[in-house]
Amino acid sequence: MTSPVSRLLPFDALPNTRDLGGIPAAGGTIKPGRLFRSGALASATPRDVKTLTASLSAIIDLRAEGERAGRPDPVLPDVDVVWLPVVDEPTTGLTRDEESMNAALAALSHDPDAATWYMHRTYRNFVAGPRCRAQFSAFVRELLRPREGAVLWHCSAGKDRAGFGAVILLALLGVARDTIERDYLFTNDCLRGEMDTLVRAREQAGKPDEAAAVRRMFGAHADYLAQSFLAADELYGGFDGYLRDGLGVTDEMREKLIAQYVTP
Repeated sequence: MTSPVSRLLPFDALPNTRDLGGIPAAGGTIKPGRLFRSGALASATPRDVKTLTASLSAIIDLRAEGERAGRPDPVLPDVDVVWLPVVDEPTTGLTRDEESMNAALAALSHDPDAATWYMHRTYRNFVAGPRCRAQFSAFVRELLRPREGAVLWHCSAGKDRAGFGAVILLALLGVARDTIERDYLFTNDCLRGEMDTLVRAREQAGKPDEAAAVRRMFGAHADYLAQSFLAADELYGGFDGYLRDGLGVTDEMREKLIAQYVTP
C-alpha cells in the first residue's frame, strides 16, 4: 500500500492548495491543519478568504516582487506575511507573468530539448544557487516559529518554488523519498485544468511546438526533481548534506520541527 500524499483542500478558486497532514513521517504522521502549500492566492473568492483567515497564522510568499505587485494576495486580518523571494525577477517556468512566459515559449519551442534543459538548470539552481539557499534556509527558520494556526507557503502555481519548499520540509520531517516524489508530482493532477487550457490555446493558435514546451515548463516532472537530488549529491554528498551544510539545519532544529509538526 502506497503512502498518502498531501490532501487537496476544497477551495473555490485555489486549485493547488493542499494540507500536508496525514503523510507518514518520522515516528508518526504529519499533523493536519498545520502545513499548507499553495499557488498564488490572488484569485481567492470571499469564501476562500474567510476560510484562509480562520485557518492561517502565517503566509510565506516565495514570489518575486513583480509577481506580488501584479497579483497581490488578499489581506487576511491577523495573519503574518513573510516575503522570501526565491528569485529576484520574473523567471520563465517559475513565474506565470504573461510577458516572460510568451518570450520563453518563443525562444524554447524551436528546440524540443530546450525547455527540459532549462528546467533542469532551474532545479539544480534551487540547490546550488546562493540566493535560493539563503531563502530556503530562511523558509525553514520561519517554520520553526511557534504558531497556533497553519503556515501556508506559496509561489505562483505552487509547483516549483513552493513544491521544492515542500520537498525540503518533508525530508526534514523524515518522509520517505518515494512519498516526497509522489507528492511533488501530485501537482499535475491538481493543475490539470489549467495546463489543458494553456496547451489548448497554443494548439488552437497553430503552435504545437509551443504546446509541447508548455507541458515541459509548466508541468511537474520527475526528472526535474531528480536534478535537485543530483546537485545535492554532487555538492553535499546527498540531500541530508544539503539540508545540513547548504541550509544550515542542525539536528536540534530538525528535532524541533518533528516535535512541532509530527504526531506519534
